[in-house]
Amino acid sequence: RQPTAGVPRVHREGSRGKVQLMRGVGGGSFAKPEHMRRDPRPLREVQRVTGTRVPGDVPEPALPLDGPAYELWARLWSDPVSELWSTADVAGLTRLVTLQTSPELHGSARVLAELRQLEDRYYANPVTRRAQRVEIGGDEPEPVDAADVAIAEYRLALGVD
Repeated sequence: RQPTAGVPRVHREGSRGKVQLMRGVGGGSFAKPEHMRRDPRPLREVQRVTGTRVPGDVPEPALPLDGPAYELWARLWSDPVSELWSTADVAGLTRLVTLQTSPELHGSARVLAELRQLEDRYYANPVTRRAQRVEIGGDEPEPVDAADVAIAEYRLALGVD
């Protein structure tokens, strides 16, 4: 018998050919509808960040930073996710910048684990943003149809309102 981990399996007894994904490599289960979830707590609300922080509103780091470290500091605070940070997060973010800009520390597994944890805590990677339901960007503008643009230009050329 061959291993079937991660391979879709069709159950014929009682399920009439419904496909159920098995747990394992590449497998998993589909998201259940809200009324069928085992956990009665509602899903976390989406936090939408728009990047409305004033560009000059960069706090001073907890430790003096120079060169590339200060450039990274300014870039972090210009990220739209920085709306979710407060002045209480300055020490942790300073540590994050210090660890990221110190290549001599990158050989240690303990340092790399701490770096990953700090990135997760401050939503510095897309996987954490998705898991914590943080979305960047405001309301997306509706896509413009090329036909509508052509009609509007034609009406403008004719002088019709």
